[in-house]
Amino acid sequence: MPGKILKLFKALYGLKIASKTWYNLLHSIFLSLGFSQTVIKPCIYFCNNSSVVAIAIIYVDDILFTINNIDLQWEFLQAMKSQFQLKITLKPACFVGL
Repeated sequence: MPGKILKLFKALYGLKIASKTWYNLLHSIFLSLGFSQTVIKPCIYFCNNSSVVAIAIIYVDDILFTINNIDLQWEFLQAMKSQFQLKITLKPACFVGL
């Protein structure tokens, strides 16, 4: 709309479509990083290439991530940091939803 000024009345966070938008964004990022989505639990992504196994479990806006290669772990974290502001907990006490 050239020449028009629009005012945003509601942030994306409060909209009904926000959860689907968030899911689509995370899904595309995980696919671009070489992960596959499990059929039975769509909130679980895995990457199994030769000797590297990585698993990411998503619950709303929390991600539990594990990998058996420390170099690729930091590569994953850097990719996520480039997209989001992260709070990293190295040893979570619990993970709700499992």
